[in-house]
Amino acid sequence: MIFIILVFIALFLFNNYLFTNIMTFGDNLDVQTLIFAFLLLFGLTIWQIIISKKIYIRKSFITLIFFFSYFLFKIFIDIGDLGKLESYTIGSSGGYLLFYSIALLINISFDKINTLTATSNRCFVLFFLLSGIYILSGAYFMYKSYIELSGYLKNNIFLISLVENNYQRPGKFLVMSTLLVSYISTNNLLNTSKKSFLFKIMLFVYTCVLLAILLSSMLLAQMSGSNNALICNGCLLIINLVFYIFLLSPKVKYLLQKEIIGIKNFFLSGRILNKFLISALIGLMVSSGILIFVINIYGIDIDQLRITGYGSHEVSSINSRVALFANFSTQISFSPITPFVGNMQVDSLTTGEGTYVHSFFVSIFTHLGIVGIILIFRFLFFAIKELFDRSSGIYKNGMKIYKIILFLGFLLIATAATFFTWTPLWFLFGLFFLPINFVMYSKERFN
Repeated sequence: MIFIILVFIALFLFNNYLFTNIMTFGDNLDVQTLIFAFLLLFGLTIWQIIISKKIYIRKSFITLIFFFSYFLFKIFIDIGDLGKLESYTIGSSGGYLLFYSIALLINISFDKINTLTATSNRCFVLFFLLSGIYILSGAYFMYKSYIELSGYLKNNIFLISLVENNYQRPGKFLVMSTLLVSYISTNNLLNTSKKSFLFKIMLFVYTCVLLAILLSSMLLAQMSGSNNALICNGCLLIINLVFYIFLLSPKVKYLLQKEIIGIKNFFLSGRILNKFLISALIGLMVSSGILIFVINIYGIDIDQLRITGYGSHEVSSINSRVALFANFSTQISFSPITPFVGNMQVDSLTTGEGTYVHSFFVSIFTHLGIVGIILIFRFLFFAIKELFDRSSGIYKNGMKIYKIILFLGFLLIATAATFFTWTPLWFLFGLFFLPINFVMYSKERFN
């Protein structure tokens, strides 16, 4: 039980760090809180290593280590700037390695928590209550952020005056925060499937709060000028609704309980896929209805939002990204070896700094070459294969489906709109794909 409490202390600290920066548009604000949260999660992982009987390191993690090593090597060779190295790896804004590591430590901790809640009712109750408090605190942080930032709203458009070129940082933090609260809520949902009516009533309340958080985050994203965060949180809203509707069917619960869900029998099996597609259709209609209701009830003028181009009905962020695709041929033909190994400064050396193609896979191709593409595809192949392992039961099978659908949604967004170091996607990689397994001794004192 102490383990669960310490994990949630780290989660509260991490979320506090995220929202401190969202509310202030600051740079490196409250870093000591982030460091403490990281060290606490790292310490809990080290404890698991110490008490483990065996440790299994999966192929996806080994491949990812090669990718990270190759990336660091390319920074040294192509840039040779320690400041850039820090910014890309452990920087508090674009440090994808840092946020991947934090999410991975959370993932490892939740794998342990799942074992504890499955074998101890006291641990389950504690986890259920603490996760509820975490979800409610997320709603409080969202409300506090709205109140704090609404004082800076401009008169003619739904945008705060603090925004210059700083919108990407709070947008990333907002997405990571909502992704984490969605993940915790889904753990609660799948763990409560066989519990009493009281637990299910409380779970319904938690779910309503989660939906309110996701709706509010979409509004906050537009206040901050981030279309990317709006789309990501809209994706989270739809997928959570679809998944929850999917689990309402007794037949789905029976299939999840009895079968081993693999990638083939999810995407190719009529019984499961048909149920999910029906749930997706209902979820899309429900989420559309909710959005229309919220827009009408609060009198939100969509012509004042950035996503509509402030009335021009042209999305400038999409237009600019489409225009940048023209730079691909110039950048990839920079030198005879560029297609094979890329160049981390290829945009600066050709079409101008920051004019790289905003696409996850294309930017890997131009900056890390075919070598980088091969490594990232091998990582994703192994990670998905490991996700759909031979485990069964409502929790295991449910998490497989939840993770793969949300992963595909975020990967699609990243492929269409972001550089390959986009931190929310790497945060999702760490949170969803478990690359290390611990086999514990039968008796543990610290639980």
